[in-house]
Amino acid sequence: MLFIISIIEMIIDFIKLRLRETTRSVAWNKNLITNILLGLAMLYVTGAFIFLGFILDRMILRFFPDCNPVVLLNGLLLYYFGFELLIRFLMQQTPSMSITPFLHLPVRRSFLIQSLLARSMVNPFNYISLLIFIPFAIRAVSILYSGVAACLWILMLFLLIVIVVGVCVYIKRQMAVNPIVSLCCVLVFLALIASDIWGIFSLSDISATIFGAILAQPLWILAPITLVLAPFIIYGRDSSTVNEWNSPK
Repeated sequence: MLFIISIIEMIIDFIKLRLRETTRSVAWNKNLITNILLGLAMLYVTGAFIFLGFILDRMILRFFPDCNPVVLLNGLLLYYFGFELLIRFLMQQTPSMSITPFLHLPVRRSFLIQSLLARSMVNPFNYISLLIFIPFAIRAVSILYSGVAACLWILMLFLLIVIVVGVCVYIKRQMAVNPIVSLCCVLVFLALIASDIWGIFSLSDISATIFGAILAQPLWILAPITLVLAPFIIYGRDSSTVNEWNSPK
């Protein structure tokens, strides 16, 4: 529990530092009008996503009137997260920072690495899909199952987004150190898609089973929580990789 609290405090401190770094930069003041326009555009996108989330169950029932909208969406979630991992792999930047100014301070090197991991996870754009899933949970999951099940379902999706971000960072790091690991990950992903296409097994059925399990048994939420904490524990014990995260100035 203390480890989880320390991670939360670390993320809060990192958000504060990130905000100060952004607002105190010269580019922020020069591009103030552009930032305002981008903010208005984000408000529009946010409203559109929330609206879509509230009508998503009715859209599903319109095209598939005999199905359970929650079960149908659960069957598509693994496809969604696989696609998200692919997009992040192509577009997400690997977190890095200049660690030289921190090396003379009484700060553990493992803490610096954990901070960088947290930095890649606090970007609000990572969680924009929750603007659709949360209204859907309120509208459909809470009615068809229960309010507790809806909260656990949303927590499951949130944790999986964090896991996808962490996996993407790991794969990109391994590309520089051991390209074979990245190649194996790509081959496994392609094998899963091919197996689904050829009918060896149904990935949608597996997806529906995984995400339906959290609705039936809340204790399954411990599995994604463990996967989220794993990279912080691994890198916390191994500070020898700190130079891999260093970006020269």
